[in-house]
Amino acid sequence: MDKILKKTQADYNTISQHFSEKRRYIWQEIKPFLKYVRPGKKVLDLGCGNARLYKELKGKKINYLGIDFSQELLKIAQKENPRAHFKYGDITEVKTWKNLNNFDVCCSIAVFHNLYKRDLQLKVLEQIKRALKPGGILIITVWNLWQKSFWPLHLKQLRWKTKNGFKLKWLLVPYRMADKRGKLIKKVNRFCYAFTPWELEKIIKESGFKIIEKKLGRNLCFSCKKQV
Repeated sequence: MDKILKKTQADYNTISQHFSEKRRYIWQEIKPFLKYVRPGKKVLDLGCGNARLYKELKGKKINYLGIDFSQELLKIAQKENPRAHFKYGDITEVKTWKNLNNFDVCCSIAVFHNLYKRDLQLKVLEQIKRALKPGGILIITVWNLWQKSFWPLHLKQLRWKTKNGFKLKWLLVPYRMADKRGKLIKKVNRFCYAFTPWELEKIIKESGFKIIEKKLGRNLCFSCKKQV
């Protein structure tokens, strides 16, 4: 794992408890895409975090596996969902994908924007495709980091972006932890890649998926089908 991914892992381990308390439910705009997860299906949840997706889907009695590279978030997920199955792993590493196959649905909720370069993005999409059954469904969402609310952050970090080789789509998104009085306790700057809608759509298609449905808002949400 390289330096940027190690930082992302360390950041989520640091904020895990606070982050989990603030992230109990799936965003409303994603819920319509979960219609593709049918009862009894085999589901892979990439970057599962505290398993809030599982909580949304468990009534369908799915065969669920959640993967994350934050040990601390996985501890929370397992403690709160003792009947679910979880695995520690970095999805950019081939060894993580060993024996992962025949899934009906793969969900990648707010994960791909942590992959900072195109070859990693394509590598993970290729592994997803391999792990899915023919005609299997990928549900993928990333933060829309080109909303107006993020423009000041992009401008503020322009010198940093330039220093790192004109990586204009790189962005450090702050996460702040405060006490009950609002006093700042800890802040981490989470590394993100700012996808444009057409860029994400392009790599999805390039990886051999057919886009079924998309919604562009606070998040970029796509449902895709593995081409046979």
